[in-house]
Amino acid sequence: MQAIRTKWRLGFTLIELLTVIAIIGVLAALLLPAFNTARERGRRVACLSNLRQVGLAIANYSSDFDNHTPTPDWNNTGASPRPVSWNYILVNRGYVTPKVFQCPSDRRSPTVQNNTTIYPCSYAMVVGYNNTSPTDKGHTGSGNYWIGGSRLTCPWLTNTATVIVGEFLSPSANILPSVQQTNVNQNTKTYMTSPADGNPVLRPHSLHMPSNISAANYLFMDGHVEWVERLTTSTTDPLSLAMFPPVPSPLPSGVIVPCP
Repeated sequence: MQAIRTKWRLGFTLIELLTVIAIIGVLAALLLPAFNTARERGRRVACLSNLRQVGLAIANYSSDFDNHTPTPDWNNTGASPRPVSWNYILVNRGYVTPKVFQCPSDRRSPTVQNNTTIYPCSYAMVVGYNNTSPTDKGHTGSGNYWIGGSRLTCPWLTNTATVIVGEFLSPSANILPSVQQTNVNQNTKTYMTSPADGNPVLRPHSLHMPSNISAANYLFMDGHVEWVERLTTSTTDPLSLAMFPPVPSPLPSGVIVPCP
């Protein structure tokens, strides 16, 4: 009888099991946010690597096209200009692959339109603060070739401080055709102005920090990539004005584009 009681005492009571389960639950709740934070930092580093590859693609493109970057929306793909976005033109000419344009934190999947694979794009070309004419339709207008589309040696830009590509999420616009098709919308308008823009659609939009969507990786004109989270929506923020400068005004006499 005594032996049976001893054996019974070696087991766990229901209260003990519940206590252990509760402790494990508390530890999991404490560790899960740290795990998610570490995983998001890994995605952020992978995103930074993507932008480095985009920067190399832009540099290679500019070396083939008179030191110009591709323009945000309009790029000549044949006999006449067609509404083809900068990211598409880099892919179409073989400078980079479509997957490079998707940040790991962007969970969208590719879709198919008219038998063409459409890849998500998490990045946009910068055209500068208050630039209302970011396209290249015949090289006219004060905003053309600023900042996207300008020469990398543009005298009005500080290459180490000026951003050319940043993180940007717009599910209705950011698509990237894998091949050229006339029946697929290629004018995806993947460009941004600055965090101070009154239109939130044209502001930087990152997925890494929900509390501050302007906190993101940015590719600068000199080719380096940097994580920046100090940006604000203030129109007088010196950091924003340095990274997203407005079109010079007034322009010198006879100049119709800042960096032709």
